[in-house]
Amino acid sequence: MLFLPLVSFAVALGRVAVTKASSITAVNNCGDTVWLHEVYGSFSQVYAVNAGANAVLNQPPDGTGVAVNVYTGCSDNTATSCTTGGVNNNGGASPFIRAEATFTGGSVNYDISPLYGYNRAIKINTGDANCPGVQCTISSGCPVPGPDGSCYGPCCASADGCLGTNNCPYDSTPAYQKQMGGKGTNSGFYHDACPNAYSFPDDDCANYGDSPDAGCGDNTDLTITVCPPGGSSNINLCSS
Repeated sequence: MLFLPLVSFAVALGRVAVTKASSITAVNNCGDTVWLHEVYGSFSQVYAVNAGANAVLNQPPDGTGVAVNVYTGCSDNTATSCTTGGVNNNGGASPFIRAEATFTGGSVNYDISPLYGYNRAIKINTGDANCPGVQCTISSGCPVPGPDGSCYGPCCASADGCLGTNNCPYDSTPAYQKQMGGKGTNSGFYHDACPNAYSFPDDDCANYGDSPDAGCGDNTDLTITVCPPGGSSNINLCSS
């Protein structure tokens, strides 16, 4: 399991050891501006992406996990004050969804993490159409509704319970009745709504019978689309 600021997440290692060019492109298919916060190691950068626009994100070092958080309604391009998410939201003061990836040699592994909640649908795919594209779209039924149509994360039963570090990755207090890294109060909803996204920190094939981790070793040009068309993917990513 790899660790980034605010969250821990599982990323399988790549299978191919051939170095290839790789990239991360973000596409905003929403009707409003979104702010993407890219984080890895000591690197932290916010990209304001207007409706219908694209942005080329920074390429992380080989073998380093990168997280891309999606924020909305930010007061300026520092994204320190936003309707959902925000650089200074202390890991869950308001909901945000996250894309994660690790480039290793000629491979890339990637996943969608709504462990801090959901505020926009996202899809991740690579330049190879034969590699799985994963998507999380929640159209209705948030167990704990947040601002601007968002949903609080799967490991808390109330908005107040989701604040700060009382969230999925860190919550081990008795009040939430769950083991560190284990299933949260609303993990079942998140799994059903987004089968190929994390519904709790230790989510893998041994739990719900599928996995949120996808990978590609043929074309590692990664595209993250915010507000993609269509519904959530439901692909069996577990090896038989």
